[in-house]
Order: sequence, then structure tokens, then C-alpha cells
Amino acid sequence: MVDTTATLERTAIETAAAPVVSGAHAAAILLMLLDETEAAAILRMCNSDEVKMLGAAMFATMGASEREIAAALNHFVGSSRALPSLSVNAEPKIRNVMTAAIGNVRADNILQDIAPDMSAPSLDVLRWMDAKAIAHLLATEPA
Repeated sequence: MVDTTATLERTAIETAAAPVVSGAHAAAILLMLLDETEAAAILRMCNSDEVKMLGAAMFATMGASEREIAAALNHFVGSSRALPSLSVNAEPKIRNVMTAAIGNVRADNILQDIAPDMSAPSLDVLRWMDAKAIAHLLATEPA
């Protein structure tokens, strides 16, 4: 019975003292956990004020404890539960990842095999072209 009481007391103390990490500090912790290339890709999408704020937060969170890191990850997991699913913008993301990994031509070829309903970006322009213009392009294309 003593062991159970001690465990409950320890859990209550840990829960009560759990750090609250959110906003820029949570984002900074996440960025610090990522590979440099991944973190840089995220920062490229930010404006200069956001980059400055996140950079300062990264310096401020350099010494984050394991509990602060866990709190930051829990913050993001909780926030991601509010998203509808992984399918939001999935097609462009998959295409971008594949293209970055193996190049445009190889990615197009593989995507045609694994996702036949996705059209290659180079063919998307045909949707906006006049039928006569498409016929002219095909007629002048060398065999």
C-alpha cells in the first residue's frame, strides 16, 4: 500500500508541475528536434518577423528539459487532432516529396503507376488549352 501511495503522490506532483509550452517556444522546440534541412524548409515559409521570433525562441529553448520537450510535442499532437486528416493537401505534398527525392521525371513516372488518377503537372496545362492548339502541337511534334 505504501508503494501505491508513493506512486500516486509522485504522479500528482509531476502532473501539477508539468510545464506549459506553447506558441513560439513549442514551435522552437519542434524546430530544434528536426533535421536542419527540415527546419530550414519550415523557416523558408515564414516571413522575416516570424523567422526572427522563432530564432530568438530557439535560443531561449536551447536548454529545454525532457518535460518541456514532451509538453511541446503534446501541444502539437493535441493541435493536430483538430485537423481533418492527412489527406488535406496530400497530393501536392506527396508529389513534392517524391520530386525532391528522385527528380521530376522519375517522380512523374512513379506517380503515374501508384496514383493513376493524378495527372502530371506538365499535362495540366492541356486542360486550359484550346483543342485546335493541342492538335497543332501534336501535328508539329517530331515522331
